[in-house]
Amino acid sequence: MKTTITPFGKLVRQLRIECEVGMKDMADALRVSIAQLSAVETGKRKLTDGYVENVVQFFKERDLDETNRLYQAADQSREVVTFDLRNSDPDSRELVAAFARRFPTFTDKEKERFANLLNPE
Repeated sequence: MKTTITPFGKLVRQLRIECEVGMKDMADALRVSIAQLSAVETGKRKLTDGYVENVVQFFKERDLDETNRLYQAADQSREVVTFDLRNSDPDSRELVAAFARRFPTFTDKEKERFANLLNPE
């Protein structure tokens, strides 16, 4: 069975090497096993917001602030995205649900327009 590293895993590995930190040292700092660290890097284990935040903090503590790149790579690595809408008004909930329903039918051009709207540069 072929293992495919996720964009998040690839970036974490790259940054780890750049900081000259081994897997065991990073796993110990994150309080996870080497197997868990590897499973997240390869996409075999779910990537949680808390885990991503811990990784961001890990690199910040080593004077390597790659927060935006790590969050972007995490977003690219997730197959399922959930939203906590408990504190949202009904119109906002409807908007999120409509977007999720229609997303599979968006053209590349429509996706690009949304990306530009959400990430202006």
